[in-house]
Formats: sequence, structure tokens, C-alpha cells
Amino acid sequence: MLMRNEIKIVAAAAILVLAIGCATGLGHNPLEGWKGGATAMEGSPYNKAITRDYMEYVQKLPSEEKQYVRDYNIKFFEDGTGRHAVKIAIPLTGIWWEHIIIYDRADHRMKVIKRKGGWYRS
Repeated sequence: MLMRNEIKIVAAAAILVLAIGCATGLGHNPLEGWKGGATAMEGSPYNKAITRDYMEYVQKLPSEEKQYVRDYNIKFFEDGTGRHAVKIAIPLTGIWWEHIIIYDRADHRMKVIKRKGGWYRS
């Protein structure tokens, strides 16, 4: 009998861990494996085309998002093959929203990903 109860406890714990993991809704990090570098507070390490592009992107955000953009929440990444990325993290109603702009080797915007990066308490 004791063995069955132990199995039930372990099974319940495993289900709980899986449920919590799936409930986070964060999914795969598109910058996993990329090397993170400086923040915009320290200055952009990229050419003027990327800097201009991500700044224009920020200006086109809805005002409720744009008001929370800070230089220390903008971070630059490289993947080792010549591609670059800019991640803009915005705290909004308890969620850290990440806007990830990925550029090809010629510094042209390839895609933009908006995802939940995590949660915070105010």
C-alpha cells in the first residue's frame, strides 16, 4: 500500500510540474544561443541603419507601450554568423513584453517577434 501512495505522490508532483511549465506560455526563446552584448544605454554597437530602424520601430509602437521603453531595456545580440538582433523589453500590466527585431548579415530587417518574456509584480 505504501508503495502505491508514493507512486501517486510522485505522479501528482510530475503532473503539477508539467502543468506549471506549460502554463507559463513563454515558449521557445528565439535568441537562445545568441550572444548578448551592450544595452542602448551604453550605445548601439551596430551601424546607423540598424540604429535608425529600431528607433523608428519604437516610435511606431502604441503610446501605452512606447512610454515604458527605456535605453536599459534595449539590448543588442549577435548569433555568430553575422546576423544581429535588438530586443526591446517593455513592462506592461504585469508582463514583460519582448519585441525582438532580427537583421540579416546585410543589416536588413528579417522579422519581428513579439512575445511574453516573463512576469513582474508592481
